[in-house]
Amino acid sequence: MAVLVATARTGAAEQPLVEIMQAGQIVPVVDGVHVLQRGPFVVKVAGGVGAMSVFTSAASGAAIVSGDLRGRHVLAPIGTGMAVLPLSLHVHDKPIERYDGLSVPMLERWGAVLGPDLVGAYGAERGRLDGEPAVVLSGRQYSTVIRRADDAQLMPVFSLGETPVGRAEFGMLSLAIFFDPVPSPGRLPWTRLSGPEVVVARFSGPLSTRRPPAVDGRPLDCGTSGVVRALQDPHWQRLERLLRDGLDPNLKSAKGGSTLLMCAVGGVTVQPGVVGALLDAGAAIDARAAAGETALHWAVRGAGQRDMARLIAIDLLLRRGAGPNIRDAVGDAPLFVAIEADYPEAVALLLAHGADPKQTDGAGGTPQERALRLARSSIAWLLDIVAGATPPP
Repeated sequence: MAVLVATARTGAAEQPLVEIMQAGQIVPVVDGVHVLQRGPFVVKVAGGVGAMSVFTSAASGAAIVSGDLRGRHVLAPIGTGMAVLPLSLHVHDKPIERYDGLSVPMLERWGAVLGPDLVGAYGAERGRLDGEPAVVLSGRQYSTVIRRADDAQLMPVFSLGETPVGRAEFGMLSLAIFFDPVPSPGRLPWTRLSGPEVVVARFSGPLSTRRPPAVDGRPLDCGTSGVVRALQDPHWQRLERLLRDGLDPNLKSAKGGSTLLMCAVGGVTVQPGVVGALLDAGAAIDARAAAGETALHWAVRGAGQRDMARLIAIDLLLRRGAGPNIRDAVGDAPLFVAIEADYPEAVALLLAHGADPKQTDGAGGTPQERALRLARSSIAWLLDIVAGATPPP
């Protein structure tokens, strides 16, 4: 079991409410601790506080940020130490570090990592603030966040790094949840943060078993040509060379209209570098096969290994503009396909990137109805949370 200890709230109205949800309910606080099962959990933050940004550490001890940062300007560099794994907390074994501005100790430790451009840009950002800001540095990520209609933010946690939560062997996990009140792209390369809210998890109990690879009864008609073999090659530069030599990134099979992009994301293994190379070369991201399916339909079906590489490829498709609500010939959008496949991670990514949780399938059914009919309990619960239907503690 996992025990989460949340810092006591000060009662100030401006402080966001952080809740932990699992197994169909908000985890109650008993004597100051949250008791969690081993499996995935969701961190929920009340709306209106800005984009969530998370610093995570597996270092011992509950204090992950020294000193009181509330009421101070806090800066963090964009891009430094940020995780790129979707639905995953990027865990370090070092405590999160804070410094009073660009102090000598900070520059000695981080100056080479930040580089002269980022260090120089600090002065411009510092000039916009009244007082010396604190600088927070460590492994950091903008987690994949589902923003609900009431502006609450939901951060599903399915893995710690590349290890499923239920198999992680960390003795303790600390989360410092900050908020970026202004969209960061207009203020690169530094972002201002408010917070933090601090949550500490301690894990114990037996590790869960691994989920076996999914088997799909509808394989793609990709064939075994050298081009298709290149799609499965971890050395994706081979495909890049083929594309530079004139390979059409929008080739389709004669039988079912499968595209190279579909074959890249719908097989037993997935290479995100291959997916990126095809998209960079101009592959039509929402091209349809004969059955009306797009590459996203095939990616979230999850046939084969459901590892982090597949989730990265799904996330890449969505970030590059794949339509999350396009229906196939029978009226199923990718969300329904992911529910059929019992792939909650794919469901969470789709919801985070604009999939409509209230859409209907060809028969008029909703995603929640499909999940309940197929006994996809974890997916039904996630859809409930997104709809705001979480039961009280």
